[in-house]
Order: sequence, then C-alpha cells, then structure tokens
Amino acid sequence: YIRFVDERTIISLSIDGCLKMWNAEDQKVLRTYKGHSNSRRFVGLSVWKPGGLICCGSENNQVFVYDKRWGEPIWMYGREPRHEHGFVSSVCWQQKDENQCTLVAGDSDGVLRVFNGKRK
Repeated sequence: YIRFVDERTIISLSIDGCLKMWNAEDQKVLRTYKGHSNSRRFVGLSVWKPGGLICCGSENNQVFVYDKRWGEPIWMYGREPRHEHGFVSSVCWQQKDENQCTLVAGDSDGVLRVFNGKRK
C-alpha cells in the first residue's frame, strides 16, 4: 500500500513488515514505524491527513495508530480472532476535520470496528 501524507510525503506498507515515510521528491526514508506485524498478508493502510495520523492493521488482529512524527504506535486495539490466522485486513479514516476523526477497521472474521476520536 502507498498513501500520501501531504503533497511531499508518502507512506508505504509492505509484506516485509516495513511501514515507512518517504520524501516523495528525493525518495529518501524519513521514518520507519515499528510495532505492527505484517509478513504474509496486506493489512490495510490509511492516513488521517488533518491530524497527521497513520493507521494500519496487523497480522495479530490489532489496529495500530502512529503519529507521523514518531516511530512507535500511539494507540493500539485488538481482540482475539475466531481462528488462528485472524488479522485486521482493512482500515479507513473518515476525513471529518482537524479535531475529530472516525476510524473503521475490518478483520478476516468479517467484523467491522468503529472508533471515534477527538484531538485534545
């Protein structure tokens, strides 16, 4: 997956476990994000542009949210999958405004979870 964070910055997520922020002009890595698990399946990637937040799923059936400024997750949520290989397969931010957001995550069990957030 590849998403724009802003007009000069992109985020990439691949099945080698790498979630990285890149300078789109010179193709240099600006930051690497660690915490999620991603080695076999595509686990979804979404960016809340007004808030500078990056979300991805994980093969351990968790949702991870990163602030674009830091390499460690600022929020995680997960539940036990119904089967051994359950994972979060899709995530999507609703782009409301810069002070509130809605995140939807879908997993391989067919469960959708909706999370609402506000900037403090």
